[in-house]
Order: sequence, then structure tokens, then C-alpha cells
Amino acid sequence: MKIEFYNDPWKHFTITNLLDIDAFDRVNEFSKNISVTGDRNNIQVRSNNFPEMYNLLVPYIHKIASIAGIDDITNLYPAIEFDVIKPGWAYNKIHNDNPLKVMTFVLAISNTGSGTQLFKEKDTTTYVKTTNWLPNRGSGFIRNDHTWHDFDSLECTENRRTLLLMLSEKEFY
Repeated sequence: MKIEFYNDPWKHFTITNLLDIDAFDRVNEFSKNISVTGDRNNIQVRSNNFPEMYNLLVPYIHKIASIAGIDDITNLYPAIEFDVIKPGWAYNKIHNDNPLKVMTFVLAISNTGSGTQLFKEKDTTTYVKTTNWLPNRGSGFIRNDHTWHDFDSLECTENRRTLLLMLSEKEFY
């Protein structure tokens, strides 16, 4: 596992090889079986709908929280979501995450894809960079009012498959 921290345009970090090989293979196979009838499909993973996947991934959320500097997760809830987007789709919405989210980490699953675009402000002219795409590598941050970002699959040649590992103040799904 390799961890890197950045400050531009705001504090964020990357983790390469977050999941061990077996866990990544299981996540990869799970994501390949998510059908996309429109442009995009989100699957929330909870203890009551996909218990094996939930139990596999919650310890990784705790590990990411520790890396991010979140020491007390007692009153925080793990949230897990698979996101599969067909090529050519754009969110086109520079945004901050839901205020209930405390921490977000987006892990690349598919072999090819496009990373998260980071902005200084809610304005396309303040674009700073796009995070690198590498399977089993992701970017994370602690949400605040300045963590402006966007994402798309405009240059993808296959479905953009990601795993979102989050902590929230309460369940928001």
C-alpha cells in the first residue's frame, strides 16, 4: 500500500493497492455483474443486502479513516456504493458531497477510466487536476465546503467502475 498526501486545490490523499489481491478480485467481479440499463447505475451495499461484501469492505473504511486522520468513528456510519457508468457520460456538476458525508474515498476498479476532477471553486475556470486512474488506486478527502469536484466517463472505452467507501454522520441512503 502506498499513501500520498496533497494540498492543491485542497487536502486530499491517494492510496495505491488499498485492497489486498483477493479482496480486489472479489470487488472487481462483483462490479462486473452490475447491469447498466441507462447511463449509470449505483448499488448501495449494506449489511442487509450484500452482507459478505459489506463485511469485507467495512474494515477498509476504518483503515482509510485512520489514514485521513479521523480518530473517533464511534458515531459515524460506513457507506459503501458501487458506481458503474457507461462511456460518454458526464455529470457536469461541480459539487461538494452531501453534508452528511464526513469522508469519501473513490477506488478505481475498471482497467481504464477517468479520475475525479478537482476544482478550487464551484467554477470550471478553477480546474486544478484530474486524479490518476489505476485499478485498486483511489483518492479520498474529508468533506468540507471547499472540496469541489466532478467526474465523467467521456474518454472511457469501457464502463467506468468505481467503489465509493465513505463515512457519514448518519445513514443517508
